[in-house]
Amino acid sequence: CSLMLLLLRHADRIKIGCMTGGLYSLARASRDKVWKTLLYYPYEEMILNAKGISLMPQVESDTFDVPGYATSDFVQYDTHTGLKFIESAAALNEEKGELTVYAVNRDWEDDSELTLDVSAFGDYVFCGHEELFNEDPDAHVTYETPDAIAPRMNEAAKSEGGVVTAVVKKLSFNVFRFKKQ
Repeated sequence: CSLMLLLLRHADRIKIGCMTGGLYSLARASRDKVWKTLLYYPYEEMILNAKGISLMPQVESDTFDVPGYATSDFVQYDTHTGLKFIESAAALNEEKGELTVYAVNRDWEDDSELTLDVSAFGDYVFCGHEELFNEDPDAHVTYETPDAIAPRMNEAAKSEGGVVTAVVKKLSFNVFRFKKQ
């Protein structure tokens, strides 16, 4: 999901995308069955709603570090410091009067309180918060368990005066929708 948000944030520089990875993300198959994968939901969401103008949200979040390591003499990974737990991107579709804000909580231990200040978009009203997560980090979607991790509405999100507050679950993909009045 973070890669898709990265692409959306840099959409002004993308000329073409490759569907090869996307097709693998949308479905899995065995000899007898085909089923949706976990990435199907964010991928579909962004195909349908990440249109219009790409916006760069300003994010304040706790950070974490990833130490560098080598798996062999030829494969090495750099150290990364100061990575934010909350990653975000947004799309403003003026033609349809829709604003969509995406947020990923990369914290593997704790839920986080998220505050979205969209007061600059005065004509837009909050329509809902959809989340994709499972309390079990080892859960995965299979043909037998297609809804093990599926999007659901978070009714606890609140909006007041152009500011939305919500709790985003650990290791979750979140979609906040706004519609122009």
